[in-house]
Amino acid sequence: MHVPRMERDFTMSPSAPPQAIRFAASRGPSAPPSSTPRCGLFEGEVRAYTVVRPGEIGIGLPDRPAVAGEILEVALFPQLLLQHDGAPDRASTLLGVGADDGRGALRHLCDDNGHDLTAVPPPRPAHLAATTLIPEQWNLWRVPLDALPSGTPLSAVRLISFADHGAGWIQARVVGGDSSTQTRRARDVVDYVRTTRGTHTGRGFSRGSTLPAVCLPHGMNFVTPVTNARTRRWLYRWHGDPNPRLEAVALSHQPSPWIGDRGSMQIMPYVHAPVLDPQRRALRFSHEEEITHPDYYRVRLDGGIELEMTATARTAAVRICLPCAGGITVDQAFDGRLHTSVTDTGVLLHGWAPGNVVRPSHPSPPRVFFVGEINGGGEVIPAFEDDGHVRSQAAHVPLPAGTHEVRLATSFISVEQAWHNLSLESEGRAFEDLRQAAHSAWAEPLGALELPGATEEQRETAYTSLYRLLCYPNVAHENTGSERVPRIAHAAVALPLEREHTDTVTGCRVLPGELYVNNGYWDTYRTSWPAYHLLMPGLAGKLLNGMLQLFRDGEWMGRWVAPGFIDCMVGTDSDVIFADAAVHGVDFDQDVAYLSALRNAMTPPAHTEVGRAGNRTARFRDWVDSSTPEALSWTVQNAIDDAAIGRWASRLADRADGEARSDLLAEAFYFINRSLRWRNLFDPDSGFLRQRRDDGMWEVAPANFNPREWGGGYTETNGWGMAFSPVHDAAWLANALGGPAALGRKLDDYFQDPEKAAVSQRGTYGHILHEMTEARAIGMGQFAVSNQPAHHVPFMYLHSDRPDRAAEVLTDAFDYLFNGGRIGQGWPGDEDNGEFSAWWLLVAMGLYPLDVGSGKFVVTPPQLASVRWTRRDGSVLSITREGDGKYIAGVEVNGHPLTAPVVDASTLHADVHVLVRVCSQPHSWGLGDRRLSMTSDEHEYQRDKAHSENLRSTVPGAVALVDDSADTETVLPPDTRLEVELDRPEVARVATLTGTGSVDVEIAVREDGAWSGAVKRRVVFRWPEETRVIGLPASPAGVHNVEAVSLRFPTGARLTQLEII
Repeated sequence: MHVPRMERDFTMSPSAPPQAIRFAASRGPSAPPSSTPRCGLFEGEVRAYTVVRPGEIGIGLPDRPAVAGEILEVALFPQLLLQHDGAPDRASTLLGVGADDGRGALRHLCDDNGHDLTAVPPPRPAHLAATTLIPEQWNLWRVPLDALPSGTPLSAVRLISFADHGAGWIQARVVGGDSSTQTRRARDVVDYVRTTRGTHTGRGFSRGSTLPAVCLPHGMNFVTPVTNARTRRWLYRWHGDPNPRLEAVALSHQPSPWIGDRGSMQIMPYVHAPVLDPQRRALRFSHEEEITHPDYYRVRLDGGIELEMTATARTAAVRICLPCAGGITVDQAFDGRLHTSVTDTGVLLHGWAPGNVVRPSHPSPPRVFFVGEINGGGEVIPAFEDDGHVRSQAAHVPLPAGTHEVRLATSFISVEQAWHNLSLESEGRAFEDLRQAAHSAWAEPLGALELPGATEEQRETAYTSLYRLLCYPNVAHENTGSERVPRIAHAAVALPLEREHTDTVTGCRVLPGELYVNNGYWDTYRTSWPAYHLLMPGLAGKLLNGMLQLFRDGEWMGRWVAPGFIDCMVGTDSDVIFADAAVHGVDFDQDVAYLSALRNAMTPPAHTEVGRAGNRTARFRDWVDSSTPEALSWTVQNAIDDAAIGRWASRLADRADGEARSDLLAEAFYFINRSLRWRNLFDPDSGFLRQRRDDGMWEVAPANFNPREWGGGYTETNGWGMAFSPVHDAAWLANALGGPAALGRKLDDYFQDPEKAAVSQRGTYGHILHEMTEARAIGMGQFAVSNQPAHHVPFMYLHSDRPDRAAEVLTDAFDYLFNGGRIGQGWPGDEDNGEFSAWWLLVAMGLYPLDVGSGKFVVTPPQLASVRWTRRDGSVLSITREGDGKYIAGVEVNGHPLTAPVVDASTLHADVHVLVRVCSQPHSWGLGDRRLSMTSDEHEYQRDKAHSENLRSTVPGAVALVDDSADTETVLPPDTRLEVELDRPEVARVATLTGTGSVDVEIAVREDGAWSGAVKRRVVFRWPEETRVIGLPASPAGVHNVEAVSLRFPTGARLTQLEII
């Protein structure tokens, strides 16, 4: 293809226009948020570019013919400019490349994924819409030059500017073929995984925040290269100066850099003299000399050292080739102990590493015990700090030239158990055997995914995403028996220490049972767990039962577990995870799981690391008030959790009878009603959810409310970010905004109002969050897709009059925001425990769990042409996209037309083929269907009907039972009767009692002047200060037009709260 030149005359006559783009020598950007300052993406010249006007200029390649197989690499770092009002100006990203054809036109050039880099981009506002380049980040175009006619000189390649201003930095080079050593065996899915994806990141701008872990699916340990051996945060950074330096290889247990690493021990090879200081012992390497797969990592370091790694679930094998005499430094980043001994075959080592001090684990931070064998070593040299002191947790082991192996293992139980783990999983097995076993362990789950017609980059993204999903949660149990007679046990991190830790044995109680840890439920409930439930239900059941061990041990599930409870994020979202698993038909212990949800929802938290903040009073009130930090997000997240519990209770009731069925039906009504409490925070004047004080007043005066301001009541977002959060009650939200069309307009505003990441909008955070800068950079308005509160928002268009807009937003995000995996990027934000990976996979399939726990997936256009998933039971889920365009024209499920954009999970668990026909223009398919929402807009929230003015009792102080605080225990003598005279006859279905111990109660209701027969119940409070729900006697007509409720306590009671709802 050819296009006319945008500016043909580049002579330097007095009347000639200035060059379209000016270049100047430079060292590179001075403060890049994800990369190393003052250097390029790769070695070689870095130039600053300044766009003066639309046009083109030679990119600066030599005047020689292109050679077959060569690839042009163009690295671009567009500067983010700001408009006068602080809105982002993305003009610097409006660049392209083409080739002068010698006849006054440009020949089109495409990258290695077929994207046309010469075509003029469609006109868009400067602050809106993702483009192929992300500002404030290095971007890499790889252009195969085989498309150029034979003999075309490299100097013909031109850089094109499509804007009249802009600035940034550029590098250009020509390489021969694939410059990476990433080898890919034919049809081997494991080799598509690039574990360094997501590591080109920083505190100020995340492109994944991952680490290149060698491990088994859900293994206990990650074996990882380390470029910063003195941090618990970002252990491996893809970008160096520009090449990185290796400081260590580590056994890591890091679930997220924001949570931090724990229990880490490190080794580092050296030649000649040993050096302890990580920066001085560091060895440079090139990514071209790196293989990064989940089963195997290899790198060649400066000095000729070659290092290889593979892993089992609890052990690691490291093979090191020394070109001359040198050795290995054994080290720990922080506190801990190391003991060594010399044997006839080498050096043995053991010790312990501490738990997480960045985010302490409650109630008992465990130690990690490690052991190791270094073959060929004959002595151990003490490791000295720079001040001359011996470092007790480090040592040097001299080794001769040649190949040496290090075998390592860990245990949460003891040093002896770590040796046992090493024996069970690694003893007698050669390095290559371990590598092959790890490869097979990954090949099975990755091989379940087939992608006919996908590009190489799409395959790499898909299989790397699936790898990330399968990294978490992690095994924390061990076999204390034998291979033939296993005895599975775990250190009980959910219980207080039984005794102090020693150098060789844990102070935790050691209990039987499997345990899985490392999960942030606020992140993972949205996509990770629905993906497990849909695609891997058998594995999901095993993982869920292992997570439930926390509750079996400590009677809490926590909100973030790593490995014990961490005070992080809002909501008790394990409730939603379990409810979703149940509706998917996953086989797990639902009874215990349901109890864990009741514990979260119906009791005050024992400490800040578990339960719902402020729940002592919030469970009785219409919102979590502003005295609780992030109260608005707590209110909304509690509502989402309650909706899941309520629907789950209703399903459980279908298989129960007697009192159990009655209780479950009462709880179903109670929780579904409670899930509507978020409505009390909707401000009809502004159209946003806003935080209230205890007295009901808005926390921020209406005149001062700014939906762009982060923090306050909003967790890691702002008013815009929470505007569409009640996914379970979307019909009411749409109606409150003015109907589906108004919801559509509100969503349009959301995607058009630019995120400015300004100091004035940082709110209570005190600094500009990386999520703010990420949202500003991608250019999609307030769509902070880098963080979980935004992940569902495009799908909310399905509740509007513009369902086609969901397709537009998702296509833009999919096409533009997940690039750069080759250079350590790949995600437009944090990849948390597989959640962002699962988001990509589900969007690729066109099936998304918008309302988790509902048992439904919404249908959007698949972003891949064909996806086929084979489950372990042999059932196949197949999705095919047919036609051209981004809009759905029709859907068939196993040949039957689907008229609404929703499909039941139960349908998807069978053999099923989903055919999605797409077209190039917006279509009316799926318009106006309301089956997506749990409630209708007429479903009213029922408030507590008991208050101090209508409670009748002769017991002194009984009024405290309706003060909504549960602060005062009221002692009711035997045969006490309480009566609540409702303000008017109305629906009342349940009563709640809060107390400790147990109580006998007889409940009757009065309707139309007549009292019903009494329901007699013995209520057992399973935990201190638990709230229990009891169904009121049913009206024969089912009307529940209640005038009064009577409660008699024949044996007395000790209660703190009473409600009638």
